[in-house]
Amino acid sequence: MDEATKSADNIRLDIRELKSRFAVINAIEKCYLCDFSLLTRQFYAFPCQHAFHADCLIDKTTKYLPTRQIRRLADIQEQLSREIGGQQGLAARPTNANNTTAMLMNAAGNLRGAIFPTDNPTDVQDDPKLMMARTEQLKEELDDIVAGECVLCGDIMIKSIDQPFLGEEEAELIASWAI
Repeated sequence: MDEATKSADNIRLDIRELKSRFAVINAIEKCYLCDFSLLTRQFYAFPCQHAFHADCLIDKTTKYLPTRQIRRLADIQEQLSREIGGQQGLAARPTNANNTTAMLMNAAGNLRGAIFPTDNPTDVQDDPKLMMARTEQLKEELDDIVAGECVLCGDIMIKSIDQPFLGEEEAELIASWAI
């Protein structure tokens, strides 16, 4: 039992040390999935030297996630968009009729706090530090789901070995190769 505890502590220490690592990205570096310049959008870089745009990695990863994790990923993305929208909303309140939808969404968010008191988004919106902490927590959870491993050389690639290189949407291309 002591060995298992020591091993778990060593793993936790290794994970903490990995968070302080860094990578040097060249300006000409490209996303390994879409082949566009990496520095044009938010990206992930892995220790294996593979790098991906965040949206490309999310699209690729969701194909291999269990349904429960896909739902959680969608929920995290929705919460992040609300949190980031809320942070931007603190600086500039909606002033014209085109922002009616934003005002309704904000009102619905406040109403949600009354219906589900454990969420209580009104307290978080009042305190920018709490909003930032909540946003960071959501980003870390998103990173854990999406970037837990490289999609080109991790378990995802190994598990996908039995899948064809070309999907059903490329049936026309497959037919063009027929002899």
